[in-house]
Amino acid sequence: MNRERPGQNRKEPGVIIRNLYRPHALVVITILLLTMACADSENTAKEIAGTWERNLMSEEGPTKAYLTLKQDGSFDISFERDIKGFDRSSGSYGLSGRDIIFKDSSCGDGGRYRFLLKPGTLSFIPLSDGCGKRKAAVAGEWKKKDT
Repeated sequence: MNRERPGQNRKEPGVIIRNLYRPHALVVITILLLTMACADSENTAKEIAGTWERNLMSEEGPTKAYLTLKQDGSFDISFERDIKGFDRSSGSYGLSGRDIIFKDSSCGDGGRYRFLLKPGTLSFIPLSDGCGKRKAAVAGEWKKKDT
């Protein structure tokens, strides 16, 4: 005799068990993705660490700029000589996926850039930065400095 109530659908036991595990699977997947993202940021910080250089054009002519990114999340921007329109600065940076956020006291708010890392080359594309001097110094392609 069938004891099914009217309007009630019979489900196989396997379907019920699979449905019970779906929320848990989402939690596990989310945790794995977050863990991978943290590990990726740590690996990226190691890969971009070091001193990078590029040529800048100023009113006084061409000069070299140096960007030092440290694994502890700090950075320094310096120039081969003092030039009008560019300031030496230092501060901290943070990684978020393929974005880097530079923060330093001379510019107030942080500047967000998309970066592209290739062997020996690090490029920055400004996404949002209200600090013109930092933007002029950072945006563009940098070459890994020989040590």
